[in-house]
Amino acid sequence: MKGFNPSFGQEAAKNYGNSPRGDEDGAVRFLAQFIDVEWMELDRVGFDVNRYDPVTQVLDENHVEISADGIRFGPIRQRLTYPSEFDLMARDRGTAAARAVGRLER
Repeated sequence: MKGFNPSFGQEAAKNYGNSPRGDEDGAVRFLAQFIDVEWMELDRVGFDVNRYDPVTQVLDENHVEISADGIRFGPIRQRLTYPSEFDLMARDRGTAAARAVGRLER
């Protein structure tokens, strides 16, 4: 599932074999879960196991390698942000988003 874009709504989340999760307030939301085979050889395999929560925008990912030497894990947790959030952060500190991006390009 290369190039998976986790920026989807609840309706699209249902198409990815998700499991419901209850929150403290009793609301139920859907977590996108998927596996991506990164590489495969005769004596070992590497893949990613991922879970994305569209409400908190947190992507939990674990790089897994299985070989004759054993199993290795490489966990990563990321909070994904949307461009509008960067615009809001720039506005909060009194900087226009275009100016802030322009500065990064130099």
